[in-house]
Amino acid sequence: MCGIAAIAADQVSIDPKKLMKGILDSMAHRGPDASGIFYDSNVVLGHRRLSILDLSSIANQPMYSEDGRFVLILNGEIYNFIELRETLTEFGYKFRTRSDTEVLLYSLIHWGKNALERLNGMFSFILWDRETKEFFGARDRFGVKPLYYAYHEDHYYFSSEIRPLFLAGVPHRKNEKTWVNYLAHGTYGQPEETFWENIWQIPAGHAFTWQPGKSISIFKWYSLETRVREYLPQEISEHQAMEDYFNLMEDSLRIRLRSDVPVGINLSGGLDSSLLFRLVHSLLGKDSSLDAFTFTCNDPEYDELPWVRKMVQGYQHPLNVSLLKFEEVPELSLKTLEHQLQPYGGIPTMAYARLFEKAKEKNIPVLIDGQGMDEQWCGYDYYLKKENEAPSLVQGVATSPVRPNCLNSDIAGIASYPKYSQPFKKYSQNLRYRDLLFTKLPRALRFNDMVSMHASRELREPFLDFRLVELAFSLPDNYLIRDNVSKFLLREIGSKIIPDEISTAPKRPVQTPQREWLKGPLFSWVESLIYDVLLKKSDWFIPSQVKAELASFKAGKSDNSFYIWQWITLAQTLLLEENFHRSFNE
Repeated sequence: MCGIAAIAADQVSIDPKKLMKGILDSMAHRGPDASGIFYDSNVVLGHRRLSILDLSSIANQPMYSEDGRFVLILNGEIYNFIELRETLTEFGYKFRTRSDTEVLLYSLIHWGKNALERLNGMFSFILWDRETKEFFGARDRFGVKPLYYAYHEDHYYFSSEIRPLFLAGVPHRKNEKTWVNYLAHGTYGQPEETFWENIWQIPAGHAFTWQPGKSISIFKWYSLETRVREYLPQEISEHQAMEDYFNLMEDSLRIRLRSDVPVGINLSGGLDSSLLFRLVHSLLGKDSSLDAFTFTCNDPEYDELPWVRKMVQGYQHPLNVSLLKFEEVPELSLKTLEHQLQPYGGIPTMAYARLFEKAKEKNIPVLIDGQGMDEQWCGYDYYLKKENEAPSLVQGVATSPVRPNCLNSDIAGIASYPKYSQPFKKYSQNLRYRDLLFTKLPRALRFNDMVSMHASRELREPFLDFRLVELAFSLPDNYLIRDNVSKFLLREIGSKIIPDEISTAPKRPVQTPQREWLKGPLFSWVESLIYDVLLKKSDWFIPSQVKAELASFKAGKSDNSFYIWQWITLAQTLLLEENFHRSFNE
């Protein structure tokens, strides 16, 4: 897990060493173990390394092919690198390192772009061919690892984070359309969009090429819909589906436990986390002692700590508990936004970040968690609604999570609910497809990448193995939902290895008392941000409507605080913009 950056131009006209060094310094948290730069007249490649596999210096990046023709920078992990290396060895390739980076390098040399289909991992990478002067890069199937880019003053800039693009001189202006859709509909942008004007991202499952004299060309290399329709069995018995899925879960975890540094596990009290925990023991044995991490907000109505303690009881896992207090939220929320530079998941994201800080204290560089099951198995409450009911983008709320009535008519007129692809015949498949590739999962992966890497920790997602996703997407609807119970067959799998009270429990949103804190001990802070910043520095809102909604929220008349957090985030972004203008113009 690392940070990568690149500059590409017909003729690089900036000082490559000075600019790239500044860019890499700004991402030191993503790779504190080593830093490297390659440059020639057309490209500059930069890399920050967090050493996970082959800790020696010969595995540092940028990595060069033996003949020096190819140069590679990689952010992420290729989990099946051992199997790929064995195949490449049969073709005569010799390896100097034990790293997955070198395996990726020679996979791309040997198979070209077709190598992508062979990779099982989370990755964003860039490969430069010094002979043909072709720039080639790609992002993993579901976008676990980010890659942002911008075009500014005849140069393309690429980076694992947005801030380095500002350092490169890209203007820091809000993307008005993305922001307004977020406020009006709760969306976080289309796969290629960000919340900043003229800053884009390579979408999940896409690759790109560039050569001097040409524009960047982006294309889709992975198609979930094609895999499900053409390559997977459409009819399978319940017993066979359970057996196949369980075997794939074990194999996915097995290859994701490959590491030359200690690995820990993030736990909640839910089904997915419990499944992951028990799978660890099916592979490593009951006496395995991976450090476990969970968070608490010291609120018995929300905390899952009792469930987690029951889960680890009788096992040799040190349990590390991270506490988030409401007093920390004002300062921590701004620091989190300064790093994310886009709207994030509120207090739950800050609480989750504490796990990675604790893992850093304990010197555990790699963690695994249970992300990805809900999008496969219809895990959210709105999957139980009828097809003609508009599916929410927020789990666990009965009323609208947004307040478009607070936007003035001019700005509200910009908003439009995004149209999402519906490549399947089944409603449930299209809804899961939306959540997996456009809404729920992309934003969660972004939040998690940023908070984990801010603490220089690598987060792995065993349940996002593409083989698991493809199999789950091919199953009949009654394997997913039965008798108004979601994740039906997954619960059947879980019932064989985890306690009944967990395997049969309903889906719960990430548990923090955000609503209670914001209308209670933090309300004066909320009020100050909205009155003194949001309404004074932005003309997007109808002040009387905002004040009425805020008063209603304070009085406990809302079942959610999503729209309140939206306003907090925008207010803090306005403050950050002012700071950017001052700091970058000095």
